[in-house]
Parts: sequence; C-alpha cells; structure tokens
Amino acid sequence: MIFATTIAENIRYGNQDASDEMIAAAAKAARADEFIDRLPEGMDTFLVSGHPSFRRSASTHCHCPGHIAGCADFAA
Repeated sequence: MIFATTIAENIRYGNQDASDEMIAAAAKAARADEFIDRLPEGMDTFLVSGHPSFRRSASTHCHCPGHIAGCADFAA
C-alpha cells in the first residue's frame, strides 16, 4: 500500500522511529535507492497512489519499478 505522503514517510510507516539512515538503508535493501535518487526531490518526493504510475503532480509521473512493494502493476 502506498500512502499520499513522501517516499521517506511511506518507508517509515513500518517503523515510526526509523532514522533517515535507516530509511536510506531500507530503500537500498529494496533496491529502490537508485530510482529514488533520480527523482528531483529524492526521498522527499510526494506520492499519490494511482494506476499505472505514482503521480507526483498533474504533469510529472514517477513510474513504479517492479521492485517497489505496493505497486499494483507488479504486485504478486
């Protein structure tokens, strides 16, 4: 499930006490760090769940790669 908040807050959802370093390590473990680093706002990118992509704004789309948990296009 993806929440309408930042990437960092979506990752932090599983552990509200997680530090920024722990969030970065979780993204790396999920192999999402390179994708996230390419976004203009990185971990601060605001997500709105949508299909088939996560929309950051009306004109900019952040397409969900297969290794991001919760993406409807790639969920098992």
